[in-house]
Amino acid sequence: MNILANWILTNSASENLTLVCSLILLLMQKLGFNHQFQINHVFEEEIDFQEIQSEQFEQDNTEYKQHVQEKEELSKLLSSSLASAILSLFVSLLNKQSPIKYKSFLVVLIKASSHLMVNDNFRRSYRKQGAIKNMIKLIKDILTSIQNQEKQLSPNESSEYIDLISYIIDFFGKFVHDNKKNREYFILKGGVSLCSKFIDKTFPIFYNNDKLIKSCCSVLGNIAVSNDNKIMLWVLGSIPHLIKIVTDDIKDKQESQTRAYERAEYGFYALWKASIDCEDVQEELMKSKFIDIALQIVQKYSSNINLIAFSLAIIRRLASNPKYKDEIAKNFLLTLMTFIKIFLETQQNQTNQTLSYHHKLGVAFIYKEILGCLGVLAVEDKHKQEITDNQGIELVIMSAMLNINKPKIIKTALGCLINLATTVENKQALSKDASFYQLLYTVLEQYDQMTPMIDYSLRLILNTADNKISYQNYISGSIFKKSLLFMEKHKKNANIVWSSIQILRLLCNSGKISITKQFQNRQGIEEIHEGI
Repeated sequence: MNILANWILTNSASENLTLVCSLILLLMQKLGFNHQFQINHVFEEEIDFQEIQSEQFEQDNTEYKQHVQEKEELSKLLSSSLASAILSLFVSLLNKQSPIKYKSFLVVLIKASSHLMVNDNFRRSYRKQGAIKNMIKLIKDILTSIQNQEKQLSPNESSEYIDLISYIIDFFGKFVHDNKKNREYFILKGGVSLCSKFIDKTFPIFYNNDKLIKSCCSVLGNIAVSNDNKIMLWVLGSIPHLIKIVTDDIKDKQESQTRAYERAEYGFYALWKASIDCEDVQEELMKSKFIDIALQIVQKYSSNINLIAFSLAIIRRLASNPKYKDEIAKNFLLTLMTFIKIFLETQQNQTNQTLSYHHKLGVAFIYKEILGCLGVLAVEDKHKQEITDNQGIELVIMSAMLNINKPKIIKTALGCLINLATTVENKQALSKDASFYQLLYTVLEQYDQMTPMIDYSLRLILNTADNKISYQNYISGSIFKKSLLFMEKHKKNANIVWSSIQILRLLCNSGKISITKQFQNRQGIEEIHEGI
């Protein structure tokens, strides 16, 4: 590819440019690059790995290393000369008086440009050299052309124009992903309002194009990061349009499942991102009876990981809103418990050899969202009791132990247990559960350098250290010494230091620990008398 790129840079006036660029694009596709934003890659961002040396996680460690290595090797193939060649041609073509005349060449350059968006430096170059604003201008020119010639355009011609728009929107989905400056620039140039228009059902020429709808949903989901951006989507009316995309695709049983899944998956993705900590979006979802939609998803599409993952992720966000907590608990609490039981049984009874890497990440994402939802519901005593009555404590611990190599799942599980461990009954149940101590000590050992994990673990110890059984287990497990160690390792974290001090005081007051024995081997302390 680099040879071809250098040829382009020295032969920019050649008649063979289209052929050479097409060859570069073909090579990129053969190497595994994809011009579209893939929503299942979101699971990679939401689920991280801690390499744990255990036969249980040997396959996970191997797959993760291979995946990281493949990504690194692919990124190395995208050289600066390749990016310069494609960008220079693209900018030159966009600056022509009527670039729309070169539809075929534009598609090649747009797809090739999308492949380059995995590199932040290349994304910056596209922004600085004016490619982005000219692409948005091109979309507006295409819309004008369609509107002015609608009666003269054949269905094939209209489809070609809309396909061109969808490729540009695909590019934008990757351009704005995980980059604040790019998001702000895209918004400033009017890109979001265009995407909102395309997903409006009152414009069927756009709404009925599956590729365009998926692309727009990707962009809107990747834009919905800050609360201001989420409010902007709500003000533009994008949220009802996204809900319509989802409902239209799941209500018609006669539609092909492939089409329904793709549109609904991307619609759910955008709604999930927009619903995080945004009350206006959450209110819009509740007005549209989203709970019924989500129930329909988990009942009819349980084999589709993406649909289940994003619908449950939205339910978790709705459950975090006090106004909707009771309704979510009423309709979903038992469903969440059932899902955990099914996943645990499946995970324990199979080797996972047949599941793809992304499928496993999707299941892990679902674990995290369910545990997070149970955690926010457990804040209320009545919901806490229902969770406990349905083996909630055991299920949370088992889920954490089976995913001990995934820090975000562990942190979410610990948060859930913290909220559950506020009643005397639950404190007693945890203190008698050997698997609880196994989980806790494994976390303290494997994640001793990870500040949030230690913070949560110490808070959980504080919540449960209030009876003779827990005191004895914590003392025999060297929690006293570990607390002192954490105070040293994380001395800049006020929460960890204060929790450690509280734990030390509790254990000292328990009457089951010899302070002299705990301190006598520590440098600078010769003798301490108990009772001081």
